[in-house]
Amino acid sequence: PVIFFLGGLARSGERGTGFHPTVVTAHSVHPFTFLQALVGNLYGELPDLVNRWWGVRFFPLGFPYVLSLYLGATALALALVGLTDRRFPRWLLLLLGALAAWVCLGHFAGLDELVALSPWLRILRFPSKAFFTLHLLVALLAAAGLDRLAGAPGPWRAALGSGLGLGLRGDSPPG
Repeated sequence: PVIFFLGGLARSGERGTGFHPTVVTAHSVHPFTFLQALVGNLYGELPDLVNRWWGVRFFPLGFPYVLSLYLGATALALALVGLTDRRFPRWLLLLLGALAAWVCLGHFAGLDELVALSPWLRILRFPSKAFFTLHLLVALLAAAGLDRLAGAPGPWRAALGSGLGLGLRGDSPPG
């Protein structure tokens, strides 16, 4: 509903006629950038971006729309445990996550061609915003993982193995 309302307000501008597909996908997430979900300062030190940011080779338009995709090993390990909960709609969440990741990749995943075919998609920009869907999915799966860990001792082994495999080291956000 919000998109339809704001779409009515923006009909007189460029959004109303539809952006060029390359504008829509200009802030696509480079595939290498997904590693930043685990490594917070992947492209440089977030507290000192002016002096210590080398990500320009992945973002030709300058700083990306979202500076960090960091989730951390703890959240990812809990989400992996959450995937083992059969009571949770994990396949639906995985499908939604795959769709969100595809949208994030934008022109790296061939989204330009699809955007060119659809006038509805040409009013949107910043495919990197789809990463917020992945944040939500990881949060839901991490909650399911915590519930799973609280309910039975067996998943503790899965949590420990996931944590060790992902380099669990008492995560704290970068900066």
